Amino acid sequence: MVRRISGLVSAAVIVGAVALGAGYWYRSAGSACPAPLRYSIGAIDERFGLSHEEALTAVAEAERLWEEDTGRELFVYDPAAPFVVNFVFDERQRLTVEEHRLRSVLDRKEDLHGAIREEYDALRARYETLAKTYEQKVAAYESALAAHNAEVSRWNEEGGALAEVYERLEKEQATFEEASTALRGLAETLNGLVDTINRLGEEGNETVREYNDQVAQYNDRFHHEREFTQGDFYRERINIYQFRDRAELALVLAHELGHALSLGHADDSSAVMYYLMEEQDTDLSLSPADVAEFERVCGK
Repeated sequence: MVRRISGLVSAAVIVGAVALGAGYWYRSAGSACPAPLRYSIGAIDERFGLSHEEALTAVAEAERLWEEDTGRELFVYDPAAPFVVNFVFDERQRLTVEEHRLRSVLDRKEDLHGAIREEYDALRARYETLAKTYEQKVAAYESALAAHNAEVSRWNEEGGALAEVYERLEKEQATFEEASTALRGLAETLNGLVDTINRLGEEGNETVREYNDQVAQYNDRFHHEREFTQGDFYRERINIYQFRDRAELALVLAHELGHALSLGHADDSSAVMYYLMEEQDTDLSLSPADVAEFERVCGK
């Protein structure tokens, strides 16, 4: 007898677009477009894992965005400059680190479920092919056995078979016993596949349950807009508080450098100078709204 296979469910909850709104705050120093602005790298909290050289590279990338798109020299690195760029690690970055950790866990769970699903589907396909073969062999065996038994009954009703017929029927009987043994072996193989498939199915379903629990936790903590500052500018310093990766760091720096030039916020959500981090190009390019705000403050 071949046992039944239990199903493998899919993930019931899928993480959608999870956006973290990053609010920007600044106060103007009162001067109009103080370019070229000389700056230095200030304090860097070691918990960022950011070296002085890496910080300088990120600022340089952000300043190139403004200078290349405007054709102006706007910033100059000067180790002795009083205007400093600091990297301040606080609750905002701790939250970002926690989000990254949980998202990594979700990605690993998703990859694990995908691997289980792939193995499950391959075994299921093998099982279905083997089960079809088994059913065909059983049908052929039972048909041949029925014909054999009918002939044996007929000869018995006639008082017995001739010697050569008896010998043939005995050989057929041995063949049927061998075929029966082979069918039992095939059934055991199928049942072994069922056990493996069902075990994989339960493992996959448990992975999905854990994944869905963690997705709910992730969405509860991170799937909403939070108005807090990733960076700020005031007088002679820029403080950077939070970034997910190097691309986002360059974007935050570009935004704060814009404020250091006395630029205000732009209304375009794709602009570097938009007050939230939403649809900006992480490849760093100024939008027409950014250019318009720059020309309004700094001239063409």
